[in-house]
Amino acid sequence: MITIDQQTFEKYVPAFASASDNTFVRMEPYIKLVSAKVEKNVGEHATDTTQLLIERYVCVSAARTAAPQLDLVLTPNGFGVVSSQNVVPASRERVNALIEQLRIDESTTFDLIVANLLDTDWAKSPVAEQHIASLLYSPTMMRRYGIKDSEGKEVYFQEWQGLQNELAIAEEKVRTLISPELYDRLIEVQRIPDEEARSEYNIVLEQARKVVAAWITADRYPQAPRALSHRLLDTVNRYADKLKEYSNSSTYRARNTQGYENRKEDSAYFFG
Repeated sequence: MITIDQQTFEKYVPAFASASDNTFVRMEPYIKLVSAKVEKNVGEHATDTTQLLIERYVCVSAARTAAPQLDLVLTPNGFGVVSSQNVVPASRERVNALIEQLRIDESTTFDLIVANLLDTDWAKSPVAEQHIASLLYSPTMMRRYGIKDSEGKEVYFQEWQGLQNELAIAEEKVRTLISPELYDRLIEVQRIPDEEARSEYNIVLEQARKVVAAWITADRYPQAPRALSHRLLDTVNRYADKLKEYSNSSTYRARNTQGYENRKEDSAYFFG
């Protein structure tokens, strides 16, 4: 069970530290809502390290959600909630800066929680399967591969959501290139590594992620998708005997049939 007291809340959101408990009291409903959502998705899988991350996430997420809806004022410690008329309202610029800081903290902390949970039995749960549903399944991963949004902003949760169409299109290209069967296996390997063939799958996974990122950023680097796709295809063919999902697929059979031509209308088509 997640328990957040005023001391814990102010440790993770020092901008809301207050001499009175008025600010924390106003935050409690938001804390309870976020806590219930996290408990539903995490279950009993939290380790000690994950529990600390969860506490941080609950606090910053609650604060980020509440901030636009509260009458915030400046205090000697940062921000507080209006409790009298003899206070100075916080400027919209400072409130927006606070919300942006909380938004970034919320996004990065959530990704750290998921990374920690992947080392537990949570990785085998339906919730994990729903969450790890793409090759770039988190904002942190998009930043790692140099992806920015259409305005050139760093990718956090809001920007990651806004890039879902581009991500889906890019992943479909990879799925067609390496076969649906191998693509699905790579998605699974992210949650449950294959110890016997971990090296080959990890090599392919890394290259596949780079191809996805290349397609999303193709407006900046137009030559990258073709070059990285060729490299990925060479790799899966080189390791075909170790990648049974690929070697047993219709995609592989089509490419290795005598007399095969690389035509655009074929499902196994790749760049010529």
